[in-house]
Amino acid sequence: MIGYLIGKVIKKDERHVILNVGGVGYKVFCINNKINLGDDVELFIHTVVREDALELFGFLEETTLKLFEKLINISGIGPRSALAIVNVGTIESLTEAINKGDLGYLTAVSGIGKKTAEKIILELRGQISDLNFSNTDNEVVAALKAMGYTERDAQMAAKNTTGTTTQEKIKSALKQVGK
Repeated sequence: MIGYLIGKVIKKDERHVILNVGGVGYKVFCINNKINLGDDVELFIHTVVREDALELFGFLEETTLKLFEKLINISGIGPRSALAIVNVGTIESLTEAINKGDLGYLTAVSGIGKKTAEKIILELRGQISDLNFSNTDNEVVAALKAMGYTERDAQMAAKNTTGTTTQEKIKSALKQVGK
């Protein structure tokens, strides 16, 4: 199974990108509004194997992948619906909508009706708060990425920081990635 790809975006449309990885072009369905043609990107991948197809779903952040995987484990939610759900807004806003039981947020997604939205809320309420980062953690991740660390390393370090201010957390995270 493919779990992670690094490569250059050589083609892009509204639903997928073609990622050149070592001379091989991988078609990856993704939320590509943050990805530009020619970008070098790292994608966390979920591989779907069916009788008639092998599909890759890619995410810039591991937390988005984890939420996607929780969604596809709900009966009636397929990978394309789950991708549309995580594409509707930020992880934070989606988590908040699920925890508050906001049906309107979920039914705004094409193909998600009231019953499906209720099922998502019922099954995920209270279970996805661990996926969410605080704003400070997001700032720590962004700072580490700006220093050249990978998304994965930055997120792992941000989870294990100490301190109360962003500056203290960045210093703590730098110690984590330096080990």
